Parts: sequence; structure tokens; C-alpha cells
Amino acid sequence: MNDQEPKEEIVLDEDISVALESDESKIILEQGIKMRFDSIAICRNFAKTMVSISFTAIPVYLGLLKLVLHKELTTNIGTAIIIILPPVIYLIDTIIFIFAYLPKKFNVYDRLPDNTEEERNRVLRRRLLLIHIGTSIFFIATIVAILIITFY
Repeated sequence: MNDQEPKEEIVLDEDISVALESDESKIILEQGIKMRFDSIAICRNFAKTMVSISFTAIPVYLGLLKLVLHKELTTNIGTAIIIILPPVIYLIDTIIFIFAYLPKKFNVYDRLPDNTEEERNRVLRRRLLLIHIGTSIFFIATIVAILIITFY
């Protein structure tokens, strides 16, 4: 006698099928599939949010700088470059996030699903790369801005 429940099998592709042992396994698999398909939208939403944050950081920095700068500060070319560096970096960062947000041409191949998956992965990798670069630049600009406001 076999007391085990029969395993439910889900076919993901013609070559891949998964035997599920419990309802929990089925739920986890469904969540994984949903995450996989939502990943491009999630990246776009993050990039859209970071465009706003990076662009907003420019007037915030300039406002804080105005509060802490002394009026008798003499500005030479070196000082001006140092002071203007964070807004320039934030602007570059905003442009990078705009490129990550913009829709990218996505070729869908009717007869070749592997090529469609490869194309989707290529678009996702490009977005993730731009998001990683943009986030790193954002943190660098923020650290530079904090150092300038604190020690200048």
C-alpha cells in the first residue's frame, strides 16, 4: 500500500516538467514564474523612481549647500569644480536611469521560443546593468555631496 498522495506534475516547457509534492511547492513555483515575468516591469519601475530621486537630489544638495556655505568663501576654479561636482554626477545618474527606464525593442519570435527567451533575458540584463551602474553612481554622488557639505 502506498499512502503517499500522487504528485502533481506541471510542464514548464516541452523539455522541463516539475513534480510537485505539496500545495506549498505549487505556490512557490507559481510565485517564481510570476517573479520571472514581472522582472522587467519591476526594473522599469525602479528606474522610474530613481529618475525622480536623482533629479530631486540636485536642488536638495544646492539648498543644503546654500545653508552651510559661508558668504565670505572665495571661489576659484578648483572650488567651483568641487562644489558643482555632485549636481553634475546626479544629472549623469538621472540620464543613466532614463536609459534603463526607456522601452527597449523586444523581438518576439513566434516559431523560436528560445530566441524570444534569449531576447527577454538580454533586455533584462541591459536594464539590470544600467540600474547597478546608476545606483552606484547615485551613492558616489551622495557621499561626495555629504563630504562637501560637511567639510567645506
